[in-house]
This record gives sequence, C-alpha cells and structure tokens, in this order.
Amino acid sequence: MNDPHDHPEPLSRSEKELLRSLRLLGELAPEAADEVQSAENAWDDVTEEELPDSLRDPITLAASIAGQTQTVVQASFEDAEPTTFVELEMARVARLGNTISDEIERRMEQDRAQAAS
Repeated sequence: MNDPHDHPEPLSRSEKELLRSLRLLGELAPEAADEVQSAENAWDDVTEEELPDSLRDPITLAASIAGQTQTVVQASFEDAEPTTFVELEMARVARLGNTISDEIERRMEQDRAQAAS
C-alpha cells in the first residue's frame, strides 16, 4: 500500500514529453495555474456567430454528449416563485447552506421510493 506521505518519483524526460504532447493535442486538460493561463492565451476568441449550429445551444449540446436522443425542453425558473413548503425549505437551505430538515428528508425519501416503484 502506498504511504500518502511518500513523494512520487520524479517524471522521466520521456514521461514529461508524453504528458506535454498529450496536453498540446488536447487529450489532457491543463492542471497547474500556469498551464491553464498558457492554454487560455493560446486560444483564439470565437464569437457565437462563428460557432456551428450544433454548438450554439448549450442545453442541446450537453444532451447530445450525454447520449440523449429525446427532444430537450428548456425551462426557465429564474422568475419562478417557490410555491410549496418543500420549495421554500429547499430555497432556504440553498441560500443559507444549512442542513435539510427532518420533514424534508422524510418527504424526499417518500418521493424516491415512489419514483422507484
């Protein structure tokens, strides 16, 4: 078993070159702050008009990546007001970062059980 306090072996020259090549080809995402900054500086700005139609709608794009074949319906909840106790409670928890009450936990478990059956 590896000791978490052990330092990893330094990368060999060929390993460093392999990682560099994979990053340059876009196969690995940059990780360190300087790598991210370098990658961002290398990108050309693209306007929405320059994007192909298949990339313009992020919802449809995400659905296609996830393998969804059904029609994607977009809904906007920005102006929606919470109308039930559960919605108000969940909004409170999200706003304050508190724990969910026992009542809401119980209702969520009931909903899960009902959805599973």
